[in-house]
Amino acid sequence: MKSILLSLSFLFPFFMFSQVNLDSGLVAYYPFDGDANDYSVNAINGIPSNVGYSTGVYGGSNTSILFNGSDSSFVDCGTDNRGITDSITISVFVRTTFDGIGDIVSKYDPGNDHGYHFQMSLGKIRFAGRDGSGNYRSTGYSLTSINDSSWHHIIGVVRANTWLIYIDCTLEGAQSNSTVNPDISSAANLGIGKDVFSNQKFLDCEVDEVRIYNRELTADEMDSLCYTAASASTEEFVEKDENFIIYPNPAKNFLTISGIDFTEKQQLIITDMSGRIVLEKLLDVESTKIDISNLSSGNYLAIVSDGQKLLKQKLIIF
Repeated sequence: MKSILLSLSFLFPFFMFSQVNLDSGLVAYYPFDGDANDYSVNAINGIPSNVGYSTGVYGGSNTSILFNGSDSSFVDCGTDNRGITDSITISVFVRTTFDGIGDIVSKYDPGNDHGYHFQMSLGKIRFAGRDGSGNYRSTGYSLTSINDSSWHHIIGVVRANTWLIYIDCTLEGAQSNSTVNPDISSAANLGIGKDVFSNQKFLDCEVDEVRIYNRELTADEMDSLCYTAASASTEEFVEKDENFIIYPNPAKNFLTISGIDFTEKQQLIITDMSGRIVLEKLLDVESTKIDISNLSSGNYLAIVSDGQKLLKQKLIIF
Protein backbone atom coordinates (compact mmCIF):
# COMPACT_ATOMS: atom_id res chain seq x y z
CA MET A 1 0.00 0.00 0.00
CA LYS A 2 2.89 2.37 0.65
CA SER A 3 4.02 2.18 -2.97
CA ILE A 4 0.48 2.95 -4.11
CA LEU A 5 0.32 6.02 -1.92
CA LEU A 6 3.71 7.18 -3.10
CA SER A 7 2.74 6.76 -6.72
CA LEU A 8 -0.38 8.82 -6.02
CA SER A 9 1.57 11.66 -4.43
CA PHE A 10 0.74 13.86 -7.42
CA LEU A 11 -2.74 14.20 -5.94
CA PHE A 12 -1.52 15.95 -2.76
CA PRO A 13 -2.70 19.50 -3.59
CA PHE A 14 -6.35 18.35 -3.62
CA PHE A 15 -6.39 17.22 -0.01
CA MET A 16 -5.72 20.81 1.03
CA PHE A 17 -8.90 22.08 -0.64
CA SER A 18 -11.76 22.99 1.67
CA GLN A 19 -15.48 23.43 1.03
CA VAL A 20 -15.24 22.38 -2.60
CA ASN A 21 -18.64 21.68 -4.15
CA LEU A 22 -18.41 21.45 -7.91
CA ASP A 23 -22.09 20.50 -8.28
CA SER A 24 -23.46 23.64 -6.61
CA GLY A 25 -24.67 26.10 -9.24
CA LEU A 26 -23.55 23.88 -12.13
CA VAL A 27 -26.04 24.82 -14.86
CA ALA A 28 -24.27 23.30 -17.89
CA TYR A 29 -21.71 20.50 -18.13
CA TYR A 30 -20.47 19.12 -21.44
CA PRO A 31 -17.73 16.47 -20.95
CA PHE A 32 -17.91 15.50 -24.66
CA ASP A 33 -17.57 11.77 -24.10
CA GLY A 34 -18.50 10.85 -27.65
CA ASP A 35 -21.52 13.15 -27.62
CA ALA A 36 -22.63 16.68 -26.68
CA ASN A 37 -24.92 15.74 -23.81
CA ASP A 38 -25.36 18.04 -20.83
CA TYR A 39 -24.73 16.25 -17.50
CA SER A 40 -25.88 19.16 -15.32
CA VAL A 41 -29.30 19.25 -13.65
CA ASN A 42 -30.64 21.16 -16.67
CA ALA A 43 -29.82 18.35 -19.14
CA ILE A 44 -29.92 20.70 -22.15
CA ASN A 45 -28.12 18.49 -24.64
CA GLY A 46 -26.10 20.22 -27.32
CA ILE A 47 -26.62 19.65 -31.03
CA PRO A 48 -23.22 18.94 -32.64
CA SER A 49 -22.60 19.75 -36.28
CA ASN A 50 -19.63 18.58 -38.38
CA VAL A 51 -17.43 17.70 -35.38
CA GLY A 52 -15.10 14.87 -34.46
CA TYR A 53 -14.04 13.33 -31.15
CA SER A 54 -10.49 12.90 -29.95
CA THR A 55 -8.30 12.05 -26.94
CA GLY A 56 -9.41 14.27 -24.05
CA VAL A 57 -7.56 16.01 -21.28
CA TYR A 58 -7.81 12.86 -19.10
CA GLY A 59 -6.32 10.67 -21.84
CA GLY A 60 -9.40 8.67 -22.80
CA SER A 61 -10.35 8.01 -26.42
CA ASN A 62 -13.29 10.01 -27.83
CA THR A 63 -13.50 12.23 -24.74
CA SER A 64 -13.02 15.67 -26.30
CA ILE A 65 -14.69 17.42 -29.20
CA LEU A 66 -12.83 18.51 -32.31
CA PHE A 67 -13.79 21.56 -34.40
CA ASN A 68 -12.39 22.04 -37.89
CA GLY A 69 -12.59 25.83 -38.23
CA SER A 70 -15.49 25.95 -40.69
CA ASP A 71 -18.81 27.74 -40.14
CA SER A 72 -20.57 24.35 -40.00
CA SER A 73 -18.40 22.92 -37.18
CA PHE A 74 -19.87 23.80 -33.77
CA VAL A 75 -22.22 22.76 -30.98
CA ASP A 76 -25.51 24.59 -30.46
CA CYS A 77 -26.55 24.34 -26.80
CA GLY A 78 -29.82 26.27 -27.06
CA THR A 79 -31.03 29.66 -25.90
CA ASP A 80 -31.91 28.88 -22.26
CA ASN A 81 -30.34 31.46 -19.93
CA ARG A 82 -29.83 28.84 -17.17
CA GLY A 83 -30.54 31.27 -14.31
CA ILE A 84 -27.52 33.50 -14.98
CA THR A 85 -27.82 37.18 -14.05
CA ASP A 86 -24.82 39.04 -12.64
CA SER A 87 -22.47 36.13 -11.79
CA ILE A 88 -20.96 33.33 -13.84
CA THR A 89 -17.97 30.99 -13.92
CA ILE A 90 -17.02 29.12 -17.10
CA SER A 91 -14.35 26.43 -17.05
CA VAL A 92 -13.04 24.84 -20.25
CA PHE A 93 -10.01 22.94 -21.54
CA VAL A 94 -8.61 23.80 -24.97
CA ARG A 95 -5.88 22.31 -27.17
CA THR A 96 -5.03 24.02 -30.45
CA THR A 97 -2.48 25.44 -32.85
CA PHE A 98 -5.06 27.92 -34.22
CA ASP A 99 -3.73 31.46 -34.76
CA GLY A 100 -6.91 33.14 -36.01
CA ILE A 101 -9.90 34.71 -34.26
CA GLY A 102 -12.56 32.43 -32.82
CA ASP A 103 -15.07 32.03 -30.00
CA ILE A 104 -14.57 29.03 -27.71
CA VAL A 105 -17.78 29.45 -25.70
CA SER A 106 -20.22 32.19 -26.65
CA LYS A 107 -23.64 33.40 -25.51
CA TYR A 108 -23.15 36.93 -26.75
CA ASP A 109 -25.93 39.26 -27.96
CA PRO A 110 -24.45 42.70 -28.70
CA GLY A 111 -27.67 44.04 -30.21
CA ASN A 112 -29.44 43.60 -26.87
CA ASP A 113 -26.35 44.60 -24.83
CA HIS A 114 -26.08 41.29 -22.94
CA GLY A 115 -24.07 38.11 -22.85
CA TYR A 116 -20.49 36.84 -22.73
CA HIS A 117 -17.86 34.96 -24.70
CA PHE A 118 -14.39 33.44 -24.56
CA GLN A 119 -12.58 34.78 -27.59
CA MET A 120 -9.25 33.65 -29.00
CA SER A 121 -7.01 35.88 -31.11
CA LEU A 122 -3.51 34.87 -32.23
CA GLY A 123 -3.43 32.23 -29.51
CA LYS A 124 -4.41 34.49 -26.61
CA ILE A 125 -7.74 34.50 -24.78
CA ARG A 126 -10.04 37.14 -23.37
CA PHE A 127 -13.32 36.85 -21.47
CA ALA A 128 -15.68 39.61 -22.49
CA GLY A 129 -19.28 40.64 -23.01
CA ARG A 130 -22.01 43.13 -22.17
CA ASP A 131 -23.91 43.75 -18.93
CA GLY A 132 -26.76 46.09 -20.01
CA SER A 133 -24.73 49.25 -19.37
CA GLY A 134 -24.09 50.08 -23.03
CA ASN A 135 -20.39 49.22 -22.61
CA TYR A 136 -18.31 46.30 -23.82
CA ARG A 137 -16.55 44.62 -20.90
CA SER A 138 -13.29 42.73 -21.39
CA THR A 139 -10.54 41.24 -19.28
CA GLY A 140 -8.08 42.04 -22.05
CA TYR A 141 -6.14 39.25 -23.73
CA SER A 142 -4.13 36.80 -21.66
CA LEU A 143 -0.37 37.02 -21.39
CA THR A 144 -0.12 33.31 -22.13
CA SER A 145 -0.54 31.99 -25.66
CA ILE A 146 -2.36 28.67 -25.69
CA ASN A 147 -1.88 27.66 -29.35
CA ASP A 148 1.06 25.34 -28.64
CA SER A 149 -0.76 21.99 -29.16
CA SER A 150 -0.93 21.36 -25.37
CA TRP A 151 -4.02 21.27 -23.17
CA HIS A 152 -4.69 24.54 -21.34
CA HIS A 153 -7.30 25.27 -18.69
CA ILE A 154 -9.29 28.50 -18.99
CA ILE A 155 -11.66 30.01 -16.44
CA GLY A 156 -13.75 33.14 -16.94
CA VAL A 157 -15.55 34.80 -14.02
CA VAL A 158 -18.05 37.60 -13.70
CA ARG A 159 -18.80 38.73 -10.17
CA ALA A 160 -21.18 41.69 -10.49
CA ASN A 161 -19.04 44.45 -12.02
CA THR A 162 -15.70 42.59 -12.20
CA TRP A 163 -14.58 40.34 -15.09
CA LEU A 164 -11.61 37.96 -14.67
CA ILE A 165 -9.76 35.37 -16.74
CA TYR A 166 -7.46 32.60 -15.49
CA ILE A 167 -5.13 30.53 -17.66
CA ASP A 168 -3.69 27.33 -16.16
CA CYS A 169 -4.56 28.34 -12.58
CA THR A 170 -3.14 31.88 -12.89
CA LEU A 171 -5.09 35.15 -13.06
CA GLU A 172 -4.11 36.82 -16.34
CA GLY A 173 -6.62 39.60 -16.79
CA ALA A 174 -9.27 41.57 -14.89
CA GLN A 175 -11.54 44.57 -15.35
CA SER A 176 -13.69 46.29 -12.74
CA ASN A 177 -16.29 48.93 -13.50
CA SER A 178 -18.97 50.94 -11.74
CA THR A 179 -22.05 49.44 -13.41
CA VAL A 180 -25.07 49.39 -11.11
CA ASN A 181 -27.14 46.18 -11.29
CA PRO A 182 -25.16 44.56 -14.13
CA ASP A 183 -27.03 41.87 -16.07
CA ILE A 184 -25.24 39.47 -18.41
CA SER A 185 -28.31 37.26 -19.02
CA SER A 186 -28.70 36.48 -22.70
CA ALA A 187 -31.31 35.02 -25.04
CA ALA A 188 -28.65 34.23 -27.64
CA ASN A 189 -27.71 30.65 -28.47
CA LEU A 190 -25.02 29.15 -26.27
CA GLY A 191 -22.44 28.06 -28.81
CA ILE A 192 -19.27 26.02 -28.41
CA GLY A 193 -16.82 26.28 -31.29
CA LYS A 194 -18.20 29.50 -32.73
CA ASP A 195 -20.56 32.43 -32.12
CA VAL A 196 -23.80 30.69 -33.14
CA PHE A 197 -25.90 33.86 -32.68
CA SER A 198 -23.94 35.84 -35.26
CA ASN A 199 -22.67 32.78 -37.22
CA GLN A 200 -19.05 33.89 -37.04
CA LYS A 201 -15.71 33.44 -35.26
CA PHE A 202 -15.24 29.78 -36.17
CA LEU A 203 -12.75 27.80 -34.12
CA ASP A 204 -10.15 25.21 -35.13
CA CYS A 205 -9.30 23.33 -31.93
CA GLU A 206 -10.16 20.60 -29.42
CA VAL A 207 -12.39 21.42 -26.45
CA ASP A 208 -13.09 19.36 -23.33
CA GLU A 209 -14.92 19.61 -20.01
CA VAL A 210 -17.05 22.73 -20.52
CA ARG A 211 -18.63 23.70 -17.18
CA ILE A 212 -20.85 26.74 -16.61
CA TYR A 213 -21.92 27.90 -13.13
CA ASN A 214 -24.44 30.61 -12.26
CA ARG A 215 -22.17 31.77 -9.45
CA GLU A 216 -18.56 32.70 -8.80
CA LEU A 217 -16.54 29.64 -7.78
CA THR A 218 -14.30 29.93 -4.75
CA ALA A 219 -10.53 29.96 -5.19
CA ASP A 220 -10.36 26.37 -3.89
CA GLU A 221 -13.02 25.23 -6.34
CA MET A 222 -11.25 26.83 -9.29
CA ASP A 223 -7.93 25.33 -8.19
CA SER A 224 -9.48 21.88 -7.82
CA LEU A 225 -10.75 22.00 -11.41
CA CYS A 226 -7.42 23.20 -12.71
CA TYR A 227 -5.05 20.99 -10.72
CA THR A 228 -7.11 17.81 -10.94
CA ALA A 229 -7.12 17.76 -14.72
CA ALA A 230 -3.56 19.01 -14.93
CA SER A 231 -2.43 16.04 -12.86
CA ALA A 232 -4.65 13.64 -14.76
CA SER A 233 -3.00 14.64 -18.03
CA THR A 234 0.57 14.64 -16.74
CA GLU A 235 2.32 12.08 -18.93
CA GLU A 236 5.03 11.10 -16.45
CA PHE A 237 2.44 9.43 -14.25
CA VAL A 238 0.57 7.65 -17.05
CA GLU A 239 1.44 4.63 -19.10
CA LYS A 240 -1.22 4.51 -21.80
CA ASP A 241 -2.73 1.11 -22.56
CA GLU A 242 -5.29 0.94 -25.33
CA ASN A 243 -6.62 -2.35 -23.89
CA PHE A 244 -7.46 -0.82 -20.51
CA ILE A 245 -11.13 -0.02 -20.19
CA ILE A 246 -13.69 0.53 -17.46
CA TYR A 247 -17.28 0.00 -18.55
CA PRO A 248 -20.09 0.85 -18.74
CA ASN A 249 -19.40 4.57 -18.76
CA PRO A 250 -21.62 6.33 -17.71
CA ALA A 251 -22.31 3.73 -15.02
CA LYS A 252 -24.93 3.29 -12.32
CA ASN A 253 -24.46 0.34 -9.94
CA PHE A 254 -21.49 -1.69 -11.15
CA LEU A 255 -18.26 -1.24 -13.11
CA THR A 256 -16.24 -3.86 -14.95
CA ILE A 257 -12.49 -3.47 -15.47
CA SER A 258 -10.64 -5.20 -18.30
CA GLY A 259 -7.22 -5.06 -19.91
CA ILE A 260 -5.06 -5.07 -16.76
CA ASP A 261 -2.20 -7.40 -15.85
CA PHE A 262 -2.96 -9.56 -12.81
CA THR A 263 0.61 -10.85 -12.48
CA GLU A 264 1.11 -7.84 -10.19
CA LYS A 265 -1.14 -6.63 -7.39
CA GLN A 266 -3.48 -3.99 -8.74
CA GLN A 267 -5.14 -1.25 -6.71
CA LEU A 268 -8.27 0.58 -7.86
CA ILE A 269 -8.76 4.09 -6.52
CA ILE A 270 -11.69 6.31 -7.48
CA THR A 271 -11.51 10.01 -6.67
CA ASP A 272 -14.10 12.73 -7.05
CA MET A 273 -13.21 15.83 -9.02
CA SER A 274 -11.80 17.59 -5.96
CA GLY A 275 -9.26 14.75 -5.59
CA ARG A 276 -10.95 13.11 -2.56
CA ILE A 277 -10.64 9.32 -2.57
CA VAL A 278 -14.15 7.81 -2.47
CA LEU A 279 -13.33 4.13 -3.15
CA GLU A 280 -10.25 1.89 -2.79
CA LYS A 281 -10.09 -1.79 -3.68
CA LEU A 282 -7.43 -4.44 -4.33
CA LEU A 283 -8.16 -6.17 -7.63
CA ASP A 284 -7.70 -9.75 -8.72
CA VAL A 285 -9.08 -11.97 -11.45
CA GLU A 286 -12.20 -12.62 -9.38
CA SER A 287 -12.95 -8.98 -8.52
CA THR A 288 -13.09 -7.06 -11.79
CA LYS A 289 -16.77 -6.24 -11.24
CA ILE A 290 -16.93 -3.33 -8.81
CA ASP A 291 -19.97 -2.26 -6.79
CA ILE A 292 -20.37 1.54 -7.00
CA SER A 293 -23.99 1.73 -5.89
CA ASN A 294 -23.04 3.77 -2.80
CA LEU A 295 -21.42 6.57 -4.85
CA SER A 296 -23.38 9.71 -5.66
CA SER A 297 -24.10 10.80 -9.21
CA GLY A 298 -21.26 12.87 -10.60
CA ASN A 299 -17.88 12.84 -12.29
CA TYR A 300 -14.92 10.82 -11.06
CA LEU A 301 -11.43 9.71 -11.96
CA ALA A 302 -10.69 5.97 -11.81
CA ILE A 303 -7.04 5.05 -11.26
CA VAL A 304 -5.54 1.55 -11.41
CA SER A 305 -1.97 1.15 -10.14
CA ASP A 306 0.49 -1.67 -9.55
CA GLY A 307 2.89 0.66 -7.72
CA GLN A 308 4.94 1.28 -10.86
CA LYS A 309 2.51 2.73 -13.34
CA LEU A 310 -0.93 4.34 -13.36
CA LEU A 311 -3.80 3.75 -15.74
CA LYS A 312 -6.55 6.37 -15.59
CA GLN A 313 -9.99 6.85 -16.99
CA LYS A 314 -12.57 9.57 -16.51
CA LEU A 315 -15.82 8.13 -15.15
CA ILE A 316 -19.42 9.35 -14.98
CA ILE A 317 -21.81 7.85 -12.43
CA PHE A 318 -25.53 8.57 -12.70
